[in-house]
Amino acid sequence: MADMYEGYLSHHTHVFGERTKLAMCVTLFNEEEEELRRTMEGIAQNVAQLQVEQDEVVVCLVADGRVNVTESLIEYADRCVR
Repeated sequence: MADMYEGYLSHHTHVFGERTKLAMCVTLFNEEEEELRRTMEGIAQNVAQLQVEQDEVVVCLVADGRVNVTESLIEYADRCVR
């Protein structure tokens, strides 16, 4: 278990840098773009209130299978990543 944890930390530091202070997971099933957009806006507002810099926050989107994810949600997530 310790090896897996150390591997995760090494990978996380390589991908996100050492500045991560807040990590959160947003689970998805069959939401539309508007629902995810409002969720992400709410997260951004909360991060601002916590006085955490945007580059210190990691948000992971986890979908319950590709079949259930709507096209509008995929397109929105793709635009956000770019």
